[in-house]
Amino acid sequence: MDRHISPLVFRRLAKYYRAMPANIASRDREQRLSRTLSALSDPTRRAMVDRLAKGSATAGELADPFPIGLPTISKHLRALEVAGLVMRERQAQWHVFHLQAQPLAEVNDWLHTYQAFWRGSLDSLHDYVKQLKSAEPAKRPSRRRTPR
Repeated sequence: MDRHISPLVFRRLAKYYRAMPANIASRDREQRLSRTLSALSDPTRRAMVDRLAKGSATAGELADPFPIGLPTISKHLRALEVAGLVMRERQAQWHVFHLQAQPLAEVNDWLHTYQAFWRGSLDSLHDYVKQLKSAEPAKRPSRRRTPR
């Protein structure tokens, strides 16, 4: 039996396999983006990221402003670590956390793709509102009714 593949099928298979690494890379990027956005969905973690943007801090320093226990702070820091937003460094008995900018840059790049869309949509809305205001008839002064 002859195992001949038609040229059309061969080209389609070759195209599919050439595209696979890009699909895998895209899937990895999407997973990193999802982890980052998930980590940033919590207000406590966003506050920690804001604090770390000002400089490195220990777990205790990060816990000070919050009315929650250290085990909960540790869980929040672990979520930020898994997302790649913070890096932990051990200095003697202290754990010092540093902000990692790369995941935030990826979120910024992703959001940037929608900037032109929103700018265009808001410009269109602005033009529409101006058109409505210019098309409004002049308001007549209201007549006051005298009480009977």
